Amino acid sequence: MSEHKDTPSAAPSAGRTGTNRAVVLPDGWSLRPADGDDLAAVRALERLTFSARDAFSPRTLRAMLAHPRMGRFVVDGLPDEGLIALGLVTRRTTTAEIVSLAVHPSHRRRGVARLILGELERWARAEGCLDIRLEVRPSNLAARRLYERAGYVSGRLIPG
Repeated sequence: MSEHKDTPSAAPSAGRTGTNRAVVLPDGWSLRPADGDDLAAVRALERLTFSARDAFSPRTLRAMLAHPRMGRFVVDGLPDEGLIALGLVTRRTTTAEIVSLAVHPSHRRRGVARLILGELERWARAEGCLDIRLEVRPSNLAARRLYERAGYVSGRLIPG
């Protein structure tokens, strides 16, 4: 399923998304830009979160973590927790596309996806994007609910 959001009319304030609730990270967690040094942890989170069919290959992830037109953000947990979440967005002229948003299964339903989504949206607006697109499986009800609450609207159904 394709989702779409216009960025100017739905621009949340800093630290918030369309639900207007601030997300506060637990002590010791941090939101930061991702880079090539995160490849192994990003790959592990992708494999844990997505099916083999949907997870990106190491080669693709390496390219995305280095690409200048990609917004790349992670949430680090405590040292024994490792990577908690990942968000990747790319700019295509005036449209941004969220290509990945993943949260470790043991840390879901705490607002972390909302935090990452807000950061991806801020990056897209700063890059001059007028709208944001993404794809989500119709069966992924939690992700669909997140995007709907943040102001995304369903575009079209993509088979598969």
